[in-house]
Order: sequence, then C-alpha cells, then structure tokens
Amino acid sequence: MYPTDYRFFPKSWSLPEEVYEWKAECRQRRLLGQTYIVKPDAGAMGRGIYLIQREEELDLTNPDFNGWVVQEYVGRPFLIDGFKFDLRIYVLVTSVDPLRIYLFDEGLARFATSKYELPTAANIATMNMHLTNYSINKHSNDYISAENDPNKGSKRRLTAVLQQLESEGHDTNQVMQLIRELVVKTLVSVAPHLQRTYRTCTSVSARSSSQLRSSRRG
Repeated sequence: MYPTDYRFFPKSWSLPEEVYEWKAECRQRRLLGQTYIVKPDAGAMGRGIYLIQREEELDLTNPDFNGWVVQEYVGRPFLIDGFKFDLRIYVLVTSVDPLRIYLFDEGLARFATSKYELPTAANIATMNMHLTNYSINKHSNDYISAENDPNKGSKRRLTAVLQQLESEGHDTNQVMQLIRELVVKTLVSVAPHLQRTYRTCTSVSARSSSQLRSSRRG
C-alpha cells in the first residue's frame, strides 16, 4: 500500500514458487553485477546461506530445507572499522488488539570477522566477511571474545556501538528514531494477521471454557 515507506526491505522472492520471476530479474540485471543472498526460509545460525551472482549458481537441492528466500544483496553496507555488522534489537509486543509495542534500551551488535570487500568471484564464499552470524564467525581465528569487555569484540552492546558512532560524528538519535520507525512499520504490516489470529484463538478458548463449565454443571 505504501511502497516508499518500505524501501528499507530488499527486493525478495520466495522459492521455488517465484523462481521464474527471480530468474527473469536476474537475467535483466546480470550486466549490472547484482549479487543475491540465498537463505532457507526456516533456517537458523547461518546454516544453508550462500551468495550468488549468476542464475546457474542457484542450488535448491539441499534436502534439509524445503523453501528458500532470495534477496538482493546490499553490496555497499555501512561499516564500522571496515567490518559488516548487524544490530540485534529486542522488541516486546504485549498486545496486538490494540497494538502495543515496547523497545528495549539495550541490544547487541554482531560483527563479521573479515574486513568487508565488494562481492567478487574470489570472495563470494567468504562467509565470515559477508555474514555477521555468531555461529559462523565464532570459528574464525580473527574472532574477538567480549567476555572481559562487552563493549568491544566481535559481539558488542548496542549502547557501545552507538557511543562509537556518536564519537565519529553520526547522529545516533536519528539512527534510533529510524530503527523505531522500522519496528513499527514491520509490525503494522502484519498487525491484521496477528489480530485475526488472536481473535480466533480467544474465541475458541472462550467457547471451550463455556462448554467445560456447562459439562461440569450437567
């Protein structure tokens, strides 16, 4: 409904259902050197994720997964000290009808362990450069433990990262405001489904409780 408000989400395809649509897009953008990231739709800990740059590199034969998501890879991400990182933001939804959302003040930042370079045939399989998953990077010889100082290392506190960004001249208040907007927009997009599911479940629960009370009286 509001495509310009959701431009933060990379263009994506669900495979195998949308494989022909993705192939058409891939052929159209091949000369541009577009990179895609392929993820299992029910995976975790970085398992099964890989990057591709050509249509023929797509492989959906892994027997451990049934469905996949292919997304345009963000080739020029924002870096800290030359490394890719992600932010783990903790959100609590206490009510879906009405929608009520809380954002925790603290979070985590997870860093890749190889300095980032634009994807090429030579580095596209270097997962600890392109992925920030702890399960992948903890095996790297360059992984830095944060046991002694949670404000440093390959896994850091969100507040520590914000302090570093602020010291480098970035407006961290704006960063957090954009994150809050992203959280709200994401939950608003699924709110109708959540509300419908909630009403269905509470309705079934109410009927079951009523029937149980009736059977006890009988």
